[in-house]
Amino acid sequence: MSKFKEMKVTFKVTEDVAFKAGGWKEDRSYIKFVVNRYESGATHYGDHSAHTLYLDGAKGTMPKYFDTRYEGISTDKDKWIAFWKDYIEREYVLDVEPEGYEEKYVDERDD
Repeated sequence: MSKFKEMKVTFKVTEDVAFKAGGWKEDRSYIKFVVNRYESGATHYGDHSAHTLYLDGAKGTMPKYFDTRYEGISTDKDKWIAFWKDYIEREYVLDVEPEGYEEKYVDERDD
């Protein structure tokens, strides 16, 4: 049976660039961004991956779900973290740094 690499990284905000520039009404430095890579429940094509992005501490937000089976996101730890760091900084206009990382291999589903 094949193995699937689950990954998780937590980012802390080091600077709220948008807030300091006057483009946001409150300082979001308290938010933690949690990204999870997991096996997609969709038909098995591509690398079988899906991701969630959760804003821990941001009231009223829901996780974002990404079907990343065809995105070609590297599962090399450093490249994977760099990809999501760049995404968060670009999308949220923040500076972030990784605070924690976990990975594990699980059996792939056969369905």
